[in-house]
Amino acid sequence: VHGLPFPRELEKHKNLIVNRATQMLHTAMTGQNRTERTVITRLSAGPLLTKVVDLMESVTKEIGNTPKLCLFSTHDSTMTGVLEALGIWKDEWPPFAANMRIELYKDMNSPEYYVRILYCGEVQRISSQKEDFMHWNDFRNSIKRFMIREAEYWDICSSDILEKLAKQFLMGQHYLLQNTLGELKTLMISDLTEIWCFVYFFFKN
Repeated sequence: VHGLPFPRELEKHKNLIVNRATQMLHTAMTGQNRTERTVITRLSAGPLLTKVVDLMESVTKEIGNTPKLCLFSTHDSTMTGVLEALGIWKDEWPPFAANMRIELYKDMNSPEYYVRILYCGEVQRISSQKEDFMHWNDFRNSIKRFMIREAEYWDICSSDILEKLAKQFLMGQHYLLQNTLGELKTLMISDLTEIWCFVYFFFKN
């Protein structure tokens, strides 16, 4: 992901390592199952999506002094949560300089507004939309369950629900690690010492 060198011995296992790392990133940012998904994704992507919706809504309501262009800089982890919330996560680690554009358009012949989403330059369709442009109300409703206000955000963070989810996450990563090592063994690796240290370090951090 960051273009840093790694042991040559791991080159033939690069795809396996990348796939497991991507799986771990997605799980950490969006939860391990459907039950956890809304809670975790709201925390990882909700604040940003809420800010975006608020800004766009101020435009639709013609509130003055609303900026026409807003730029947000995020980590790949936040991008992962946003992709999941929009339903366009494709099991791929966001590439270097990945970018998303959420554009708001006004129909010149009516008071209606429409949204278009582009990820890394490609138009994305969410919530089973059949066209590139999505009605503003449909867009807002599609991500409504992931929106979160600051007070609720801190209420969740101060509760014990995250501690419970963290324990489940660690258990899940332990299983993933064991499964990964099992796959490595099936690849006829004679000496797992270096591989074990690398994978264990990766999944522990």
